[in-house]
Amino acid sequence: MKALFYGPGWAPGKPRTGLLSDIPPVDIHAPIERYDCEISFWESFYVMLHSFIIAMGFYIITDHPLVRNSPLNAMIIMFYVLFALTSFGTIFDRRSIGPLVESSRCLLFFPFDSYVMQPWIEQLTPPMHLHGFIDYMLGLIRLIHIVSITVWLILWFRNARRNPKAFKAELLLASDNKSTLLKEDKCISAFAYSNNINVINQRRPWAIALYAVTMVISLTFMFFIFALRFDHCNNIFKTSNNIEL
Repeated sequence: MKALFYGPGWAPGKPRTGLLSDIPPVDIHAPIERYDCEISFWESFYVMLHSFIIAMGFYIITDHPLVRNSPLNAMIIMFYVLFALTSFGTIFDRRSIGPLVESSRCLLFFPFDSYVMQPWIEQLTPPMHLHGFIDYMLGLIRLIHIVSITVWLILWFRNARRNPKAFKAELLLASDNKSTLLKEDKCISAFAYSNNINVINQRRPWAIALYAVTMVISLTFMFFIFALRFDHCNNIFKTSNNIEL
């Protein structure tokens, strides 16, 4: 909010309008510094996986009676999606609260699962050969969230016990972009230091292959979900002889 009502160059102890003398001159001929967050491969893959789960779940429950007939429940779902996007943003921005925010989001999945998803599953009447597939996928999604909570809490406790200044000194010695790191930016945190942002985000062939395989699997699942939502496509799922999931 202070970015809206306080002047440029404001900092604690300065006038509300800020001090223009503290604002560095802008070189219009200098290349624009593009925002290109550097995160590790596992973090990028994690965000992609959970984004797919959220998109798939959001598409499925849009026809849920609890959502379709209740503006309040629809608002809750929208806030959950916005909170998820905010949580992913803390991961990309490498905020120190990123692990805690993301573990909280994963915890919120379980009340949502018991209040919305489970009643919806009980009301479904899919073909018999799809019952096992649906149960397996829900169990896998729950396991992914449990593992995610464990991993993020471990990262949060580990980073909370460390000294951010020591990590900043170590990173400044190894980093080529010292000017960015020296800025008073909230993104510079123990979470960023502990992950060594100067050596991550290297495009390895196996990482690109894993991205491609995950995208193909995700699109395949989305096709099955779209087909189940339309009456004229349900015939191909009625017998196990037509398609095997």
